[in-house]
Amino acid sequence: MKKISRMWQTIALAVCVCSVLTLNAQAGYLYVLNTQSGAQSRIYGFAADAETGALTALPGFPYTTGNIGTGALNSEMMAVDSERLRLYVLNDGPDTLSVYSIDPSTGAIAELPYSPLPLPSATWCTVAVHPSGSPVIVGGTSGTGIANSFFFANDWAFPVAGSPFAIGSANPYSSTFSPDGGYYYAGGFSLSTTFAGLGVDAATGSLSLLPGSPYNSGGARPTGFSMDNQGRLYSADQSGRLRIFTTTDGVPSPVAGSPFPSLAGSIDTVLHPDGEFLFVTGRTVNQLQAFRISGSGDATVPQATSTVATGGLYPSVVTIARSGRLLFVGNTLGRNVGTVGFDPGTGQLTLLGSLPASTIGTSGAVVGMALFEAVAPPPPPSQTPAERVQAMVDTISSYDPPLQRGIARALIAKLESVLVAIETDDLDDARSELRAFMDHLNAQSGKHVPADAAAELLAAAESLLAALEPAE
Repeated sequence: MKKISRMWQTIALAVCVCSVLTLNAQAGYLYVLNTQSGAQSRIYGFAADAETGALTALPGFPYTTGNIGTGALNSEMMAVDSERLRLYVLNDGPDTLSVYSIDPSTGAIAELPYSPLPLPSATWCTVAVHPSGSPVIVGGTSGTGIANSFFFANDWAFPVAGSPFAIGSANPYSSTFSPDGGYYYAGGFSLSTTFAGLGVDAATGSLSLLPGSPYNSGGARPTGFSMDNQGRLYSADQSGRLRIFTTTDGVPSPVAGSPFPSLAGSIDTVLHPDGEFLFVTGRTVNQLQAFRISGSGDATVPQATSTVATGGLYPSVVTIARSGRLLFVGNTLGRNVGTVGFDPGTGQLTLLGSLPASTIGTSGAVVGMALFEAVAPPPPPSQTPAERVQAMVDTISSYDPPLQRGIARALIAKLESVLVAIETDDLDDARSELRAFMDHLNAQSGKHVPADAAAELLAAAESLLAALEPAE
């Protein structure tokens, strides 16, 4: 089969998100890291169903990394860059950062030639990826807090001059970037109450402490850092409190009423894609809690909407699908993953299922988890709906080896019906014919049409369907 990516050079998309298998069946790939003292770390890989959240083990996993673990109960030892097809794994024992490429059609990973990247001797706990893909920052402690910044470009990487950067009493256990990548926050190791704020120069990867950093969070062990597009910084602490800060030029100030009651043993947070909800794990009560975020600025208020069991012991890490309707919770000591459904209309959480205990290793602990969801290349500008349909027709006709003649003829016939409807300005009929094309393609995905080809065609059709919807 010829590479499908060239189709994106001729199809304009309004929405640049696609899945790697059938769009209505595949959310992405979930990677989970197990480490234990004195043994090699292992990466477990699963395909995630977009409707049910069901997890199916990927072939070739678990993947043995060759790095010996320490047994520390960390939770942010893994990060993913879906756009650049990269998986990052922090190895505290050998003090390295491993970098893997991700095959978007199978979920398979392969370590890159320059990996692993060496780190100074320290206790390393958290890795975070800049929104642009570079730098990648690793946080840890060597008596005091440090952050090691790596600059990435094409097929090479190197530590940024000045690494590791000293960040004072804020010893990183958890970290996050601001959505625009201009700031980095970290803290939470041991019982420290402080966290650091740093400015980030994305062009060089260099870091600089913000005025007043490190900051007193007001509670022991601030972790689970998340930041929204309004510049509000969220953090949980082990006393069962949720802390919210506004920021001015990156410098945080607690909002009125902060801290707010949360789950006992709160350790990790994740924001809903629309920013209206925040989710917090409580590892001493084995639960996940949802908060609706109302107000703005200093008047921001979180309102708990629901709580649900996570299907395992000591939930320490949570991630959310782009749809906003599925969350995956890593249960550190249960060594399994719980899948939780979320209804943004009601704020209700529902446990959809969980892997059996000790699926992620018969010993050790879950210390990292990352969800990969494929991202389509950005579209070229100024292409008409008719041109986009014709591009899909041309793509189907160009497959090598070709699709079965009957399958190709049926798919192209439906697209030609879409084209006729567009040219006669019958958009209702165009949408109907396009849905028929998508239904047919879904039915043939993985059968007579390779799954990766079907996924990309479906993404193009989904985008075109949205573009043909009447303006509100």
